[in-house]
Amino acid sequence: MTVEIHTLVETEWGGIGEWTVRATHTGAWDGWSGQGEQIELPGVSIFHIVDGALTEERMFFDPDMMARNWVPPLRTMMAVGTKLWKQGRAIKKARKAALGR
Repeated sequence: MTVEIHTLVETEWGGIGEWTVRATHTGAWDGWSGQGEQIELPGVSIFHIVDGALTEERMFFDPDMMARNWVPPLRTMMAVGTKLWKQGRAIKKARKAALGR
C-alpha cells in the first residue's frame, strides 16, 4: 500500500491533506478474500494538532469511487444478499410469532 500526498495545507489548528491510496487487495475483508485486485482511493484528511501532537484525524473519501475501483466478485455480493434476505425473513417470522399471528 502506498499513500501519495498531493496537497498539505497548514492551519492554526492543524492541517488539511489531499491524498490517494493505492494498494493490492491480498487479505480477507468481511469474508471477501483478496484476489490481487488493484485499489485506488482518493481522499482528504483534516488534522487537529495540539502542542505538536496529532489529536484527531477526520478522513473523507467518495464511497462510489471505491465501489467503481474495487468491486467484490459476484458470488460474494450474492452471498451477502442471501444472508441479509434470510436475516430479514427470520426477523419478520419472529415479529409475527411475538404478535401471535
